[in-house]
Amino acid sequence: MGMLIGMMNFPLGSGSPSSINPVFQDGEWLQYKVKFGLFRLGTIRFHVRRICDDANGERFKIEMHLDSNPAAFFINVHEVSSNIVHTKTLYSEEFFRTGVKDGDTVETIRRYDGERRLCVIEDYNRTKGELLRNCVLQGIQPYFDAPAFWFFARSKAQERGVYSVRSIMDTSVCVTSLRYARAISLLDIGAFEDRIRARQVIGVAHLVGNSFGGMSGEFRGWFSDDDAAVPLIVHLKLSVGKVVVELEKWRRLGWEPPTQQKTVWR
Repeated sequence: MGMLIGMMNFPLGSGSPSSINPVFQDGEWLQYKVKFGLFRLGTIRFHVRRICDDANGERFKIEMHLDSNPAAFFINVHEVSSNIVHTKTLYSEEFFRTGVKDGDTVETIRRYDGERRLCVIEDYNRTKGELLRNCVLQGIQPYFDAPAFWFFARSKAQERGVYSVRSIMDTSVCVTSLRYARAISLLDIGAFEDRIRARQVIGVAHLVGNSFGGMSGEFRGWFSDDDAAVPLIVHLKLSVGKVVVELEKWRRLGWEPPTQQKTVWR
C-alpha cells in the first residue's frame, strides 16, 4: 500500500481537517512520481500545515517540492515553492519559490493585497546577492500560484462545474480553464490494491514563462471521489513532452480511499 513509511523531516501536524474546506488537513503529505513513458522523470511532494486560525479565518501553508531524477541527464530541476492560502477564498496571499538556475540559487516572492488589487513581485539571486526584479502589478484580480492552483482544483472536484483560473507566471497573468466531468471513473493505480473511484477534470492551460515546468495545453486529472478529493493521477504536457503524474505515497489521517468495493453510486 502507499502509506508513508520511515522518517520525515517535517512536523506531522495534528491531522485535524479544516472546518471550512475538507480538502485541507493539517499534516497532509502526498508524494507523486512523474513518468515520461516508462522512465521516472522526477518526484513531486506536497505538504500542508495549518499556520493560522483566528478571527480572519483559517490559513494553511502549502509546500510543493519538485525534484528531477538524477538519472535524467536532460533535465535538472530542484525547486521548493509554497503558498499561504485562506481555506475559504483559496487564492494566493503569499508565494515563495527557491530553486537553482545556471548554478545560482534564485528566489521569487509574490505578495498579494486584495483590498488594493496589487501584487508585489521580488526576485533575488541569493548566490550573488543581487536583486533581479522588484515590481508592482496593478489592478490584479485574485489569482492562484502553483500550490494554491491544485488545491483550488481539488476543492471544486465535487461541484462538477466550469471555471477559469488566473495564475501569475513571471509578471504575466495567465488563465487555465477547468471542466469537471459528471461521470465517475474507476482507476487502477499501483499504490492501491483495489480500483479507486474518481472524478475527472479536463483543463486547458494558457501559460507562459518557466513555472509549472513548462506546462501548456490540455491536461486531464482525476481526484478521489470523496470530500478529500486527493489528486490521484494527471496527464499533462511539459517542456520535455507528455508526462504522467501518479500518487505513490501519502499521509492523510483518517483517509479511506473510495475503492470500487465501497462504491455508493450518486
